[in-house]
Amino acid sequence: MSKPIISKQLIQLDLEIDNKDELFERVINLALDNHYISDKQQFLLDVQKREQESATAVGYEIAMPHGKSDAVLHPFIAFVRLKNQFRWGEDGDDDELVRLIFLIGVPTQDVVLHLRFIQELSKALLDDDYRQRLINENDIHKIEHYLSQIKLPNKEI
Repeated sequence: MSKPIISKQLIQLDLEIDNKDELFERVINLALDNHYISDKQQFLLDVQKREQESATAVGYEIAMPHGKSDAVLHPFIAFVRLKNQFRWGEDGDDDELVRLIFLIGVPTQDVVLHLRFIQELSKALLDDDYRQRLINENDIHKIEHYLSQIKLPNKEI
């Protein structure tokens, strides 16, 4: 059964979270509950491993953590807007403040899919108006619509 890459079930607005661990816990639980992943711990380990290689904050208050994992059943992009920014890096390795987080999950065998997701997301997020819509909009259906406008490869897999 195919699932959309972007789904309102994976969108959270104005969360009061102030660290990556809590954020990952919350979003990965959503992915598990909505059958995008099969193994919470494995996916978390894969995301954390990637995060250790280099921080995924990209500027403009945005972070794009991602994981290629055998635990991913369906590729997805989860979106979280925080109520307040927090410092993405740990131990001074990255002092970027983030507020918009896109957690990307792709199956291990899809070698370049996550790179294409990041590329297309980045293009859209360079637009100031687009970012402001994501910051200001409070309707999850409208946020889902805005995110669905991004030209992603294989909208449903």
